[in-house]
Amino acid sequence: MISNSIFKYIVIFILISIPISGSSQNGINLFLDYARFRYDEEVSYLEIYYLINAATEMEKEEKVYLDLKIVDAQNDSLLATQELQVSFNKDQEESPSPKLGLVKALLPEGQYTLKMLGYVNEPTQRLDTVSMNANIKAFIQEKIMLSDVELCSNIIPNSKRTDDVFYKNTMEVIPNPTGIYTMQNPRLYYYVEMYNLDTEDTNNGGLQIEIVIADETGQIRSKKNYDRHQRTESLVEKGAFDISKLESGLYALIFAVTDTSANYSVYRRSQFYVDNPDVVTIEEENIDQKFMQSRYFRMDSEEADQYFAQASYIANKEEINIYNSLADAEGKKRFLFEFWQRRNRENPGYEDNYYERVEYASERFGSSGMEGWKTDMGRVYIVYGEPDQKERKPNTPSTNPYEVWYYYDIQGGVEFDFVDDLGFGQYKLVNSTHRNEIQEKEWVNWYVKK
Repeated sequence: MISNSIFKYIVIFILISIPISGSSQNGINLFLDYARFRYDEEVSYLEIYYLINAATEMEKEEKVYLDLKIVDAQNDSLLATQELQVSFNKDQEESPSPKLGLVKALLPEGQYTLKMLGYVNEPTQRLDTVSMNANIKAFIQEKIMLSDVELCSNIIPNSKRTDDVFYKNTMEVIPNPTGIYTMQNPRLYYYVEMYNLDTEDTNNGGLQIEIVIADETGQIRSKKNYDRHQRTESLVEKGAFDISKLESGLYALIFAVTDTSANYSVYRRSQFYVDNPDVVTIEEENIDQKFMQSRYFRMDSEEADQYFAQASYIANKEEINIYNSLADAEGKKRFLFEFWQRRNRENPGYEDNYYERVEYASERFGSSGMEGWKTDMGRVYIVYGEPDQKERKPNTPSTNPYEVWYYYDIQGGVEFDFVDDLGFGQYKLVNSTHRNEIQEKEWVNWYVKK
């Protein structure tokens, strides 16, 4: 039992290398994912999965430095950090094997941010950064609870390798942090745990389990359903789907449980991406005509990279992972086209309006050699548009110049606070009242000269 009087957390860092199919861009790509499981009444068990992909166009040996942090998002305090070093050795013309890692942590209920920074050869030069939020809630309750659905590249049952880092509940559960499945690994494995099952109900005592794969339109593409009996207070469910007949695109695996005696249902979902260019639907054939008429069709790889970098402000984790895994220009261009097709369906004209903002930001907010769309002001303008009001404060003997942008129709009214703390015209976002942006109550320390 872990006492409430002392904030306890246990972090175990383990790094191993296993063969995984996949491709990467030049340099190093980082992928991050996690799953939450029950531990006891006071803390939950968090597994953090990460994968490092190295390109073929690397030197004979590359050293990658990793800095993994677990941050309490409520007070922005650092709870745990670990620095690791990984070596990639190139074998002739073959791609170096990706490195798959696992971090285990016990954390009490709360909101956390997981951050991983990657450097190559020199720890002072950042190469890639990934970050995600994790909301930890108590699993011990009166009603049925589910762990996260862990998407896996393989599950090996009845394993004797009890000392393996991925060993749990008599099996090796190999995670897939990328969430991407190709025809080199066309089986999607899943692992989930069920808790708080009622073993005293002798009348029914049954659980109805349904697992489905749904596409972006909500159409069910594959399905399993069966009954389980509640002989124990918790159960482990695992399985696999053959996704070789699915066309390329985003999907969701939904795991649902119904307690027939209590008339209660609960479900979890995890998103994944299928890369299968050999399967083409009639609808996709029609879309091909639109693709050839789009701005993306004649782009080269470098131009596509810039367009996605500009669009990444509104991309989700899965989309960023997918794009980073694409090695050829054709795949990048097609992905960009589909990325905006999804958004234009929900909001016609969104794509054109977005890139008009990018162009304006590039012209208006560039400074100190940095392109305007890459600056904090540029990003805020691109994502949220022209503010309803701006408040500008010039440089004074006691304060740095700063600006406050007000948006009255977002979340009931929000503000963004920018400070030019170096005096070179590059304004940093140091605080915002928007709930998804940086929040620094003492941001006055940024504009008051010391």
